[in-house]
Amino acid sequence: MNLKLLLAMFVVSSIAWAIPLQFTHQGMLTNSAGSALNGAFDLTFRLYDGPAPADSLVWAETHPAVPVTEGLYAVNLGASVPLADGILSQPELWLGVTVGLDQEMAPRIRVMSTPYAICAWKADTVTVDNLKDLIQIWAVTPDADGDGHSKVAFGGDDCDDWRPDLSPGAIELCDGIDNNCNGQIDEGFSRTWYFDADGDGYGTNSNSITSCDSVPGYTRQGNDCNDNNASFNPGAYDICDLQDNNCDGTVDENGSLGTWYHDLDGDGYGDSNSGFFGCPSDSTWTENGGDCDEANPAVNPGAVEECNGLDDNCNLYVDEDTPECVMYYVDLDLDGWGDMFNDAICLCAPNYPFTTTQYGDCEDGNSLVNPGVVEICDGIDNNCDGQIDPIGSQGCTDYWQDFDHDGFGDTYMGCRCVGDEYWTSNGGGDCDDGNPAINPGAGEICGDSIDNDCDGLIDATDPDCQ
Repeated sequence: MNLKLLLAMFVVSSIAWAIPLQFTHQGMLTNSAGSALNGAFDLTFRLYDGPAPADSLVWAETHPAVPVTEGLYAVNLGASVPLADGILSQPELWLGVTVGLDQEMAPRIRVMSTPYAICAWKADTVTVDNLKDLIQIWAVTPDADGDGHSKVAFGGDDCDDWRPDLSPGAIELCDGIDNNCNGQIDEGFSRTWYFDADGDGYGTNSNSITSCDSVPGYTRQGNDCNDNNASFNPGAYDICDLQDNNCDGTVDENGSLGTWYHDLDGDGYGDSNSGFFGCPSDSTWTENGGDCDEANPAVNPGAVEECNGLDDNCNLYVDEDTPECVMYYVDLDLDGWGDMFNDAICLCAPNYPFTTTQYGDCEDGNSLVNPGVVEICDGIDNNCDGQIDPIGSQGCTDYWQDFDHDGFGDTYMGCRCVGDEYWTSNGGGDCDDGNPAINPGAGEICGDSIDNDCDGLIDATDPDCQ
């Protein structure tokens, strides 16, 4: 439904020059083809404080079954819903008209005061003769349709001053009319339609037309490479049949003859037990096997392992080598130290036998042997430092070097678990380890000029010779 022309000019007081609390509005209704309508129509009129959709509504009134003859009608606005005081004194008022349950017609029309009515006839009194008078009045009125744009004859830019919905401020519609007066019809709405012989929703590019509206037998989508077969079009799945089913110029890009695995969770990997040799029938088949959980798309050989208690990457290990993992070592004897001869794995939590983060156990079958114990004199490398019973081991004995085997040594050899034939545990102090007759246990021989008992005194100076 189109509002072709608002004919109403509003009778005003000759003293105040203000719009009265009721006024007559006349207009003309046409269909989308521009033909005048006849009959009775429910019309709703609304006044706004501006032309935009977001502007505020200030008054509304519905007139049921308004007679329309050759498109013309006339109503008295304010008759059933009075216009409140002050409404008509606002800086701007814009009138919107709705026919029945249709959307409000666009654009809205500005309400303006005028000292006379261009046309005061009722619709049922309009004749060919008085319509001529109306046309004459229209010709001398700069903006007869009240859309805010003057006729070209008056220096304006309105391409149709009979219709308020046609002006430079209007929105272009797909209706075969230059709505916005820019000299172009339906710009921005012209679409290309392609003939679709096989009814698959895609047409051939070589047979197309341009139209705003849909055309029977045509579709908006082109690029059909075989318009005689509905299974060939850009939206089809390219099956393994040596043909270009999806019209992309490539044959069988979704897979050729080979081994395929059913990928039920769509992660790009299928269950190895589902493999078959042939051509895939749809996109649920993949050339990659090894998926250990076809119900979980996050679990497959290409996934990154996470700390979640799952074997995310299907390598038979759980939570290994994740970004937040910790290196765990094999600890068979559970002494808290890992086997130095076994590899470690990075886990989110201990998992026997990978139960410890400490490394260096040289005998993982003996819980008494690990880097954390004290070395004792037992012929074993207790603390795994590579030494057996080294100096200072628990239970050791102090030894001195004794080359002359007189039971006294001259050089301290440390606390050792065992000695050798040139060591003694009796003590040191031997001042001549090459002479067994000279040592702290020997008697001083007076007159030989030798410190026989190694007390630092010789002959007469030694109390033993006095």
